[in-house]
Amino acid sequence: MSRAIERLAEAYGILTSYRDFEGQTARPPEAALRALLKALGVDPDEPNETPKAEALPVHEGPKAPDDVACYLPPFLAKGRAWGISCQVYSLRSDRNWGIGDFEDLPRMGEIAARYGADFLGVNPLNALFLAKPEAASPFSPSDRNYLNPLYIAVDKVEGFDPNSDVDADRLTALRLSDLIDYRAVAKEKLRALRRIHARARAKSPNSEETAFIADGGARLRHYALFEALSLHMAESAYEAGWFSWPEAMQDPDSSEVAEFARSHAEEIDFQCWLQWIAHRQLAAAADRLRRAGMRIGLYLDLAVGTAPDGAATWSDRALTVVGVEIGAPPDMFNLEGQSWGLAPVSPSQIVARDFEP
Repeated sequence: MSRAIERLAEAYGILTSYRDFEGQTARPPEAALRALLKALGVDPDEPNETPKAEALPVHEGPKAPDDVACYLPPFLAKGRAWGISCQVYSLRSDRNWGIGDFEDLPRMGEIAARYGADFLGVNPLNALFLAKPEAASPFSPSDRNYLNPLYIAVDKVEGFDPNSDVDADRLTALRLSDLIDYRAVAKEKLRALRRIHARARAKSPNSEETAFIADGGARLRHYALFEALSLHMAESAYEAGWFSWPEAMQDPDSSEVAEFARSHAEEIDFQCWLQWIAHRQLAAAADRLRRAGMRIGLYLDLAVGTAPDGAATWSDRALTVVGVEIGAPPDMFNLEGQSWGLAPVSPSQIVARDFEP
């Protein structure tokens, strides 16, 4: 191992050794360090390469008192609390559309609360790919800032018409399926939600929705634009993720993407509306659990990273280290180590943005 490569790696925040599960000091091969440096934009073979000033900016951080500690609710200071966890998608009911939703979730919590449960934990609810609903792993989201619209309880959306927005026979078939038919569920839900959205747009704007979208700003618009583009590309025989798209469409700032946004403004508006509905229903679910007597209530899981070809990486290319995946070194359960297929955020960007990401 070249000491120069080690020093360069350390300067860019890359660990050059760690203690493995057998207690031994393990060192990554030089080829791995070189690959990581290149992914961070550093040429390890440049003889005069020195760490760039912007690579890992100095971050003093807040000065915390010595006695700083995690908040502990008073009721836990002298006692304990218990609760349950569930995978929301797996919840069954006689009213949902073949997948658990944001009405099943509080009903489940209300039942648990009657037996003294203080919390209900759930799987990550982050946005996946509407254009590829069968890619259903909650741990590989398109964007962790947003929610999966398939969890929307369509029958609880204001303006829903059971006589025109749904085919009862198709819903019965979805409920009776042994496994979740994600593609069919997405088709039925999106069809109904588009009808509700179209009728809503014929009325006066909703002030709460307007405020939600304004607060979401450019980040929300970029996410909605990605979803609209992803659905369009999937209809044109491309993948839902942006790696396979035409080069012009891979750049969110290209003139071609701007033209697409202009010509598909209604679809982008629909995607923003879906997020408002989803966030509204999830917030209502959390309120119901507290009113049911849960002292902790709903808690959410968060995926470790994002899909490398999803909305988050498309919208903000600088934040992600391209060509690198999150994983784990060998351990007693997997001697080969693991690659999780998730895109890591750039260490220099985390610091440069004051850890906001």
